[in-house]
Amino acid sequence: MTRSVPAHIHPVNRTNRAGRRFGLPGRHWTYKYVALIAGLIAIARCWSIVGVYNHTTDELAHIAGAVGLYESGRNVYMVEHPTLQRLVVGLALRARGVEYPPARGLVEVQPRPDANVAGADIVFDGRVGYWEVLKTARRANLVFLALLLLFTYLLRAYLINPLSGMLASVLIGIDPNILAHSALVTTDVPAAAGFLAASFFAIRFVARPTWPRAAAAGVALGLAMSCKFTCVLLAPAVVVIIGIRAIRHARGLTGGPPVPRGIMRRAWRHVPRMRYLVAIPVIAFVSLWATYLFNIGRLQDQELFSAEKGWKAIPAVIKRTPMPMPSMPLGVMFMGAIGKTGFPCYFNGRLDFNGHLLYFPEALALKSATGGVIAAGLSVVACAMAGRRRRRGLVALCLFLLPSFLMLAAMTGKLQIGIRHVLPVLPFIYLLIVLYLHRGRWVWALIALMGLCAVETARVHPDYLPFFNVLAGGPERGSRFLADSNLDWGQDVARLADYLKTTGRRDYTIKVSGVQVARLVQWLGLDPKSRETDIEALRQHPHGLLALGVNAKLGLEDFKKEKDGTVLHGPDYSWVARYPVIRRIGSSIEVYDLDAR
Repeated sequence: MTRSVPAHIHPVNRTNRAGRRFGLPGRHWTYKYVALIAGLIAIARCWSIVGVYNHTTDELAHIAGAVGLYESGRNVYMVEHPTLQRLVVGLALRARGVEYPPARGLVEVQPRPDANVAGADIVFDGRVGYWEVLKTARRANLVFLALLLLFTYLLRAYLINPLSGMLASVLIGIDPNILAHSALVTTDVPAAAGFLAASFFAIRFVARPTWPRAAAAGVALGLAMSCKFTCVLLAPAVVVIIGIRAIRHARGLTGGPPVPRGIMRRAWRHVPRMRYLVAIPVIAFVSLWATYLFNIGRLQDQELFSAEKGWKAIPAVIKRTPMPMPSMPLGVMFMGAIGKTGFPCYFNGRLDFNGHLLYFPEALALKSATGGVIAAGLSVVACAMAGRRRRRGLVALCLFLLPSFLMLAAMTGKLQIGIRHVLPVLPFIYLLIVLYLHRGRWVWALIALMGLCAVETARVHPDYLPFFNVLAGGPERGSRFLADSNLDWGQDVARLADYLKTTGRRDYTIKVSGVQVARLVQWLGLDPKSRETDIEALRQHPHGLLALGVNAKLGLEDFKKEKDGTVLHGPDYSWVARYPVIRRIGSSIEVYDLDAR
């Protein structure tokens, strides 16, 4: 580390010292244009696939939430998700002429199943067609991919140099998970964009606390929370960074041992002034409230809870007292209730309702491109080989700490249904990789690995959602490790319909994941009774074709827990192994011919 950058959070010399022999210059006028072109290519790839998949499990509820927000002036559908993404998507849908009259004047927060019903009414029975609604909403959601790419470049260029910003932006633009979820109407990529933007403004504030930077940090934090509530976990990480920076300055920049006497008093002098630390959460709250259209209501205006113990424990006076955006605490309470009971989880061939500490680390290792995984290992080697002054300890510590609380909460929680819940962590992994591989000969190894990533993701186009790397055996063998939204999110029913129509077969059974599948099957022109076949009767008297989704085959689709704790298992599909698979639809559905062994 350099010894003198007194007012700045990072000790990195921002001159052109990265341009060492055999390496690339740290600054060049072309870097921002390379990052821009890579970003435009990523957006174009997502734009091209918005009409490939039918709606996934959560998208109808998000569409209902977006339309309902403009119709009612408040968040009434699926309130466990906040409103910024819905403002963007809802505006695009409104401009397209999409509406939902039953939501007009609606005051009470609706039950979760009603969100899916409302979404189905909008796409199947509205005056704008199914695919037009879906494409419009998905294209609007690409705004957040653009923001994610922008702040990846800005944060990395701010911490080190434009070269590293360009490399990190390209890595994000070819990541299969980012490409997959950017083209869907969900809050996962918005959460990643909001978290990264808030991190950028927070780091700038910590480096030089001023009123403009405090205001920017507060607004960014509020908007990040309006993308996803878990973005609030950025706040404790920033507090830790403030403490580390203060102690470091109290010791002096010489790297000598701390002076025990008066160390805390000296450190306190380097903490941002209290007026800033009070103003930031206030500004964040107002920014969050603005995305709820400054709604004021009561907690009791809801149909989400009825007999839950937690709801009954809230005093009646609190329930009927008007407060800002009451749907937000209701959504947080709903997620807390899910966290207590658990959610069906499939991990390495096992089904349960408990979280696994290694679920998300394994998901990151198996669902990231192979080149990225190798680059991560190579960055560890580069860090170990670097001298003490070149390890960039404080910058690396910041990049590690910022997403650490979110990652820890995900790893220890019980909502483990897909890598999408830790998408905000991915940019920081790439930022750490670039930190150690953008110098000297390492940069050429990184560029070669980026080319490998680009080839691997291009080969699976447009099927980014079920991507698994070669280390996992590809999408065909990914179900040995993970399922649910990692692989099968009900996205291939429309493709299945196209196939079944070409076969001319009328005798078929469809068992796949998703919501409102019966209405989708009927809308696609398939036999609605194909969903109603009893599996045990089919096993005893096999006939026709069986379209079997990965989640159903693994038992995840019908794996449930009753309120008394009783665990219910779905039908056993092991018997289908006796019959040939005549077609694979995407990577999530297998079609068996039960008329032949």
